[in-house]
Amino acid sequence: NASEILAGYAEQRKLDTTKLLSQSQMNTLGQRLLDLKMLDAALIVFQQNTVDFPYSSNTWSSFAETYMITGNKELAIKNYEKAIELNPANTKAADQLKRLREH
Repeated sequence: NASEILAGYAEQRKLDTTKLLSQSQMNTLGQRLLDLKMLDAALIVFQQNTVDFPYSSNTWSSFAETYMITGNKELAIKNYEKAIELNPANTKAADQLKRLREH
């Protein structure tokens, strides 16, 4: 399952930091999982991407989007706020955050 695969990935990264997938590769994987409606697996991938790239607004925005899709408004808001904190010019995150707060 996805959590076992990601645990193995995280363990390999600890042993060899060159085993890091790029932010883009992880994001693409997460988006494909979303397309396949594998929401739990997508959350795990996007969460790992925030661990691997904690200063990337995009990773937090994708993580937030997945929480929004799963109906977890509170965590979607929290992660969109983090995305905007890291990049105030992230208009997509700002628009989504505004939409979430209005509903």
